[in-house]
Amino acid sequence: CTVAETLVNPRVFELFADDCTIDSVFFLFNDATFTTTSSNVSCVDVEGDRNLFTNCITRGADTTGKGPTNGLSLEPDVKDNQVLHCIAYRIRGGTSAASARGFVVRLGSTDNRVSGCVALETATSGSGGAADFGVGASMVKEVIYDHCFASDATPGNGAGNLSSLTASQIFNNAPLNDYRLKSTSLALNAGDKLGVVFNLDIAKTPRLGPFDVGVYEGILSGPLLATPAPRDHHRLATLWEVQRNDGLTHFFCSTNEPLVHLGQTFQPVGQTQDQARRMESALKEHNTEV
Repeated sequence: CTVAETLVNPRVFELFADDCTIDSVFFLFNDATFTTTSSNVSCVDVEGDRNLFTNCITRGADTTGKGPTNGLSLEPDVKDNQVLHCIAYRIRGGTSAASARGFVVRLGSTDNRVSGCVALETATSGSGGAADFGVGASMVKEVIYDHCFASDATPGNGAGNLSSLTASQIFNNAPLNDYRLKSTSLALNAGDKLGVVFNLDIAKTPRLGPFDVGVYEGILSGPLLATPAPRDHHRLATLWEVQRNDGLTHFFCSTNEPLVHLGQTFQPVGQTQDQARRMESALKEHNTEV
């Protein structure tokens, strides 16, 4: 979800419903066109109960006074919400007397949990101050923050929290929205075991307890997103190498045109149905469109 048009004081995602699951959503703001003048402008504003947020990212702006004032906000009177393994990076909105918070839980809410989350480089040009996690250590009725990472002195009321960190101690390249973990990341195995609640990261990699803090599990290599060739669709083809007892070898393919693979030409065979096949363990059984 990319905010690129000129906007003043919007809420990008406001949830009034109960019992929802929001997974793997990236809220990305345009630095040049978004201005905040209010002290209560949230990228994600939660007004309901028993909602579950997992692997979500709120990315603010590089310039103070741009982007949302809050990354994710749990409003008064909400209860039993869980925000798990989410990121709030560079939430820097706020002008005049506005404050800025990466994650904020309002007084009056009850029994919420924020776990395995990262909030870094929260700032404001207003006099309201900035905090990565907007909660006091005594607000245990409203929320428990545990296994969370911050670049300032927050959070402070749960187990496994780390403060005064930099993005380079955790991520590959956060300024370029690369939130994968580097081999020396402090986030590795620093989370809680949450397999009963959810067990996949943002790339649909299984999470193993204890989870890695943030949206990714493990050290990932390769591009963030696959870059396909400039075609609408690609279809994986099945190739057969048939070795006869008399020593002859035939090469067939499941396409309607000959295919050349590793220097060998495979001829189309039309309609076929496999009776048996052998494959590598990492390969899937069916052809796949990508």
